[in-house]
Amino acid sequence: MSYDPSLSRFHSVPAKPPNPAFINLGKYLVDAYREPSEENVEKLKFVLNDSGVAWTSENIESAIQVLGTKLTPLRRQPKPLARTVSVEELCEMLAKVLDANKSWLADTEKNGAAIAEEFYSERTPPTKSIQDMVAAVTRISAHLERVPPPVYQPPQYEEPPLESWQLPLEAPDFQIRAASKEAIRDLVKRRQARDAWRKEQGL
Repeated sequence: MSYDPSLSRFHSVPAKPPNPAFINLGKYLVDAYREPSEENVEKLKFVLNDSGVAWTSENIESAIQVLGTKLTPLRRQPKPLARTVSVEELCEMLAKVLDANKSWLADTEKNGAAIAEEFYSERTPPTKSIQDMVAAVTRISAHLERVPPPVYQPPQYEEPPLESWQLPLEAPDFQIRAASKEAIRDLVKRRQARDAWRKEQGL
């Protein structure tokens, strides 16, 4: 490759020129929409070395302009098209995600609409897989409706069915006064058993 007279556009050598060993010429090529291939890099090195100028940013950019069409253009990879997901497949994936997270994620119309909107957004990869839907749920989890915590139900003391002569545990005083001694002794014994059970339960 011969010296190009247009190299006169290069700037003078600075007092402390940069070390070429630490310069990434590929970056400059990409910034100029040129392929950072070995062939392009070698062409750029030849022009810089042949001109005898320092490898400054301004001189590198000027060398790229000098080479012009002699450098291979940057190859752009076409953006993959998003996979088409039918309504049936969307509902199937949504059902699986909801079932896998049923401990906290509420199965509501609002959640379904929010997840579907995020799933179809640009933030979701074109693969549109169930893993992508899981990722979509993670991204918007703070805005989704939660399953309400269960209402605490303290344990209840249960007795077997009473016989006709037995008194209920919460029998009123008038009923106790009218009961037989046997029924009263039975009631006291059963109340003691209930109180012991409550103590074990911490109630």
